[in-house]
Amino acid sequence: MSENVSFDISAVINHFERSSYEKDDIHLISYVQAYEELSKLHRALAFLIQFVQKLVNAKEEDNVSIIFRTSYQETLANHHTWLIRQSVSIASRMVPNRQRLIEEIFANHTQDPTPENIEVISTRFLEVVNDVYNRVQTLYEEKNLLNLP
Repeated sequence: MSENVSFDISAVINHFERSSYEKDDIHLISYVQAYEELSKLHRALAFLIQFVQKLVNAKEEDNVSIIFRTSYQETLANHHTWLIRQSVSIASRMVPNRQRLIEEIFANHTQDPTPENIEVISTRFLEVVNDVYNRVQTLYEEKNLLNLP
């Protein structure tokens, strides 16, 4: 498994561009590298969906660090080495509380972070992210790519 866990869209573009110049020969490495990058995005979206859903449903007094850690353990942790999992566990203690997180999310919005606005924005966010996730999931299912390393 690759130790690099960040997603790089330019890497996906570069790998697919390289493969698009093929004539008769197929350069499989470009496809594999593009798949690896897209898989990172797909896994990150699964984490985001779960984290935001749990955050929206959380009570004011619920610990956001625990919500973050639980979401991570149920999604991304399955694809990370022990060292990365431990690092994320430590870093998750630095996740701000729910109110601070909401303030950050709404920092550049013209709307105030009222419960109604939070509901509208989080619902729209989840719709968009779920749509992207489901499209990639369907593609992976159709191409039988879900169980590749």
